[in-house]
Amino acid sequence: MSRKRLIRGALITPDEESWREIMMYATQYRESYPYYQHEKIGYNFHMSNTCAGIEARPVWKPMHCQPVYKRAPAYINGVSEAVFKVGMCLPAGPYVTDDDVKYIVETIKNAIVD
Repeated sequence: MSRKRLIRGALITPDEESWREIMMYATQYRESYPYYQHEKIGYNFHMSNTCAGIEARPVWKPMHCQPVYKRAPAYINGVSEAVFKVGMCLPAGPYVTDDDVKYIVETIKNAIVD
């Protein structure tokens, strides 16, 4: 069974550029990187892929490294940057079943052995 994110409703915009800008705000204003990077502050109006399906992805980019917060004070010790370089977000949430967890564990074990 494929679990896909559903966005329902109508959105009428004067042009495609306006539509793209609105959709960026509706998806956390996430830029096109393999990690979360934000140029502006957006919102999350839908279920994330982590809850909607089984996938792993890089950890979130540290907040003090986000362009949108480049002028904000940051208290850092290097840990978040180190985790960002090697860390991985595993699927989690109320929709991840025991069978999903077994599949995730076996997939990671197989990747390590290979």
